[in-house]
Amino acid sequence: MQRLKKILLIVIVTFGIIALWYWADDNDYFQADYKDLTIDQKKIFKWQDGDTEKSIMNRYRKHFADTTFYFPGNRVSKVKLFSVNFNF
Repeated sequence: MQRLKKILLIVIVTFGIIALWYWADDNDYFQADYKDLTIDQKKIFKWQDGDTEKSIMNRYRKHFADTTFYFPGNRVSKVKLFSVNFNF
């Protein structure tokens, strides 16, 4: 009986974690899906004929300071730098 309870608890906890993950993803908690962009705005950042890596990087740099677009790096409020020293 104890084994059944443990298995049931593990299944419920696993289901809960998966449900939480899908809920967070659906609410764009991870800030990965920009659903508020129009089709014309999305076309700016998609690969177009004749593009190279540098042209896309320049396009992102050009629009990074534009206030109509939102990038995850724009919301950085504090930056901490760490120095890692390995003494072997």
